[in-house]
Amino acid sequence: MSQLNWKLNTEVDKDLVKDLGGDLPYSDLFLELCLSRGLDTVEAIQSFTAKDPSQFHDPSSLYEIDKAGNRIFKAVEAGEKILIYGDYDADGVTSTAILYECLLTLGGLVTYYIPDRFNDGYGPNADRYQEFIDQGIDLIITVDNGVAGHEAVDLAMSQGVDVIISDHHGLPDQLPDALAVVHPAHPQGDYPFQDLAGAGVALKLSQYLLGEVPQEMLDLAAIGTVADMVSLTGENRTLVQFGLDQLKESQRLGLRRLITDLAIPFSEIDEETISFKLAPVLNAVGRLEDANQVVELLTSFEEERVASLSQHFIQVNEDRKTLVKESVAEALTSLNPNDHIHIVKADHWHQGVLGIMASRIVNETGKPAIVLKEFKKQGIVKGSARSVENFDLFAACSEVRELFVSFGGHQMAAGMTLETSRLDELRDFLNQRLAQLKEEIDIRPSLAIDGEISPDQVTLATIRELNLLKPFGQDNPKPQFILKNPPIKEVRRIGQDKSHLKLILDDQDRKLEGIGFSLGHLADFLDSKAQCQLVANLDKNVWQNQAKAQLMIQDIRLLSARIIDKRTNQLKKSLFTRTKASYICFNQAIASQVKPYLPSQAQLLTAQEAEAGQSLLEEVYLVDCPQSLGQFKELLPQISDKQVVLYFFKPSSLYFNGLPQPEEFNRVYKYLIGHKSLPLAQAQSRLPNYLQMTSVTFNLVIQVFLEVNFVKIESGRLLFEGSHQKIDLEATSTYQSMQAAMEAEEALLFSPKDQVRSYFDAELNKE
Repeated sequence: MSQLNWKLNTEVDKDLVKDLGGDLPYSDLFLELCLSRGLDTVEAIQSFTAKDPSQFHDPSSLYEIDKAGNRIFKAVEAGEKILIYGDYDADGVTSTAILYECLLTLGGLVTYYIPDRFNDGYGPNADRYQEFIDQGIDLIITVDNGVAGHEAVDLAMSQGVDVIISDHHGLPDQLPDALAVVHPAHPQGDYPFQDLAGAGVALKLSQYLLGEVPQEMLDLAAIGTVADMVSLTGENRTLVQFGLDQLKESQRLGLRRLITDLAIPFSEIDEETISFKLAPVLNAVGRLEDANQVVELLTSFEEERVASLSQHFIQVNEDRKTLVKESVAEALTSLNPNDHIHIVKADHWHQGVLGIMASRIVNETGKPAIVLKEFKKQGIVKGSARSVENFDLFAACSEVRELFVSFGGHQMAAGMTLETSRLDELRDFLNQRLAQLKEEIDIRPSLAIDGEISPDQVTLATIRELNLLKPFGQDNPKPQFILKNPPIKEVRRIGQDKSHLKLILDDQDRKLEGIGFSLGHLADFLDSKAQCQLVANLDKNVWQNQAKAQLMIQDIRLLSARIIDKRTNQLKKSLFTRTKASYICFNQAIASQVKPYLPSQAQLLTAQEAEAGQSLLEEVYLVDCPQSLGQFKELLPQISDKQVVLYFFKPSSLYFNGLPQPEEFNRVYKYLIGHKSLPLAQAQSRLPNYLQMTSVTFNLVIQVFLEVNFVKIESGRLLFEGSHQKIDLEATSTYQSMQAAMEAEEALLFSPKDQVRSYFDAELNKE
């Protein structure tokens, strides 16, 4: 079952698509996409697909910017010492660099400070403010923070040091009593676009101070805006469009060196370059080290220094990746699959990566997650939470705010500190709340689908057309399409750890490739006959100067049974290593045989127990071959939504031996007429060869004879009873059971994997 809730956009007006197509040179696919995004006129589409510098709004409409500007001009003219107080993420450091360069251009005596994530925390810190005041700072300007800094702001203002706040975060009911608060969503302001990032606000303040849009700072503003995942519509869209152009031509030594060291072609730079390559490096420094170094990289003119910083930052990011990978792997092993929210803690996890860890766990499980670092001496845990879109984690935690020492955030993310002793209370409350919610709605993360596409539409021409809507991001996501029953030709696991998936689709005269990151585990379920649907976006792949279109697969919905074929003729301990798995046996004797092999957390059930509705874990192992197809069909409804691994062990095979034939029954019967009492062991060892049949066949004959009372076994002897009645031996229940067992072997044990899956699917579709 997919961890994502697929949501296909509603169909658009086909007549309107036709009308627009008469005036615009675009495909129906592109026009339908425009309509689904509210671009429903020729003018709207033309405006959205063009770069429009008129979207740079007049900064003077920002509330109190004139007051802030006048104070800054006064400080520059008087030679006052100015401090820019920033933040440690990519938006914060780029905001700092923008305003720092602006004030240097004006001739200001300016310095900057990025607070330490762990010692200073986020936002204005009263102790740090006091230190700078003691050093003679006359004016403090915050960037990308400040609206929640009442204590520090009051401290500075009470000592005659003015504070100007420039921020974009959610506004509290009561703003700090600063000299000026420059915020695009200020309740007393009327700025036409309220979704600027911190870097956007810093750019607007710089635009006001310099009297024009500072083109040379647009690269930094684009990085901060994309990295902070604010809405890429309106002024942000324009800012990023022009900022990306500037980034391709940037003269910043540090940025150019970092882009070069990351092997990014300057001509290929786009918003994804920022999201997946530049921002992670810049953010990693603030997570693990001193982010003041990042501002230095962005503003320095010393080639040797930026070269050193660039290489160091890349290594820090690699260290961050390793740290996250190892920590997430450890966290995943401790999850309880029955929990509705995963809450994990450890005393050795790095505090700087807890948020990333929580996000990874959400992506892996489809459930909200809270990841905490334990401080045993203090008896507290601190950490980060991430949620899914249909569960307001902030609101739920707010109901039990008394459990927390400190707590803050929004619907999808939160930070928290609480006493370790209260963690179970929080877990119980959130599990209960989510259990109630799951009965009402699907809480899985949603996957928006823009429409359906066929393999022949996945072309470079289609990609060029879709790219007219770039830059993609929040509120303007990269288009994603569904492919129904894609013609799979090849399936491969790729990557160093084989965790990624590569599909090759057979599209008439070409091979269309699809890549699915972290979807390698689905390779076991896919082949040319597998029924599935996939959701993907379109991407251009360039190799040896040759470009071709490919699919970037986001998710796959399997319409066929999820079967992994591990059929075996030997049961050994190495087959029973999975701790969070249900092992099902059809034969009680087999269950007793494998019980010592199982880990303590694994679940061992008979087929009857599973059929009775006992809860199963996500992975199900069918240990032995069922005695009949009927027995197997009864179990199917319980495992239809599970990942099923087939062992189907059978100690001896009826299928290869075959059932006893009439002449074989007759040979045994005639022999026993003349030998009415035989030692059983001797009969079983010698007679099969004498009567020209296998030992299996001889024993099967004896089982049938026992049922119809032709023979009996007493005191280790086989005694012939005989009968004067003609009996249809093939109608006996023993023979019928043998026949059913052989049919089960043929269908489940000795058929190719695709036929076994087809049998699964056919039976499930009868339900």
